[in-house]
Amino acid sequence: MLSTYIYICGTLYFFSMNGIRQTIAISLFYYSLKYIEEKNLKKYLMLNVLGVINHESAILFIPLYFILGKKVKFKVKITIIVIIAIMANFLMPFINNLLLNTKYAMYLTNEAYRTMETLNISTLVNILLWIIYCIFKCDDNQSTIYSNIHFCGIIVTLFLLRIPLAMRIFMSFRYIEFLSVPNLIDKNVKYTNTKMLVGFLVMIVYFIYFIYGVFIKNGNTVLPYKTFF
Repeated sequence: MLSTYIYICGTLYFFSMNGIRQTIAISLFYYSLKYIEEKNLKKYLMLNVLGVINHESAILFIPLYFILGKKVKFKVKITIIVIIAIMANFLMPFINNLLLNTKYAMYLTNEAYRTMETLNISTLVNILLWIIYCIFKCDDNQSTIYSNIHFCGIIVTLFLLRIPLAMRIFMSFRYIEFLSVPNLIDKNVKYTNTKMLVGFLVMIVYFIYFIYGVFIKNGNTVLPYKTFF
């Protein structure tokens, strides 16, 4: 129930109405996560190759089979973040020149993309959730995968200030919230009444996010909302 609530109030649903092909690929990727736990490379590849057919960005998911299940120390991850943050300054001119000669040049030249907010609330929430996973030291297989997906989102965030296209890629990893947040509560809160209270507080936070993202910022151009009637 909480997952569905986060899917709506976390504005993930509204993004899926704009990026239909991408979110089909994302859905296939998230379903394939269980095959990382089962160590079934064949089924993982089959689903994500199907995802690539829907949206080219899904090609990034294929090598993640060999990464997401790995337990890496916090210090190592911080070192990786620092190294990539430094390298990003040198890589961006090359990436920008490469994109200018492709159909993705619109992400560099279109005013709507160039004026996008970069380090917005969704990126900060992703960082916060990763930190919480590190603090609670959730080290079961499922939690490790979720934590590593948040970490992938942080890596993409390092490029947001330089190229708006990264926001579309970031969304691929942001969807983990509707799985990782309920998982955090389930794995770390022992008593039923406490779980209900924490879940209620989470719902309030996401409702505020919903009001801000949809009614104030009109994210994904939701308003005026039109139905098929």
